[in-house]
Amino acid sequence: MRKFSEVAAAAGADVLASNHPYLDTTSNALPLLGWRKEGEPNPFVIGEDAVGRYYEILDLCVSAEIIRRGGRPVA
Repeated sequence: MRKFSEVAAAAGADVLASNHPYLDTTSNALPLLGWRKEGEPNPFVIGEDAVGRYYEILDLCVSAEIIRRGGRPVA
């Protein structure tokens, strides 16, 4: 996850794209695309800070699962 976070930050990513739409904003944002009017913000654009927080939380969750299984997370 840290590599994805670094790449996203370097690229200035402000959108999450996932093949697991229940883990990101897809399920909430997709219906909004049909309702938004011209000039309204794209609901998929959540901002660089939010993308960074997403990866930080995901990294913590992965580390917690590794610990739960008796392993040692990557420092």
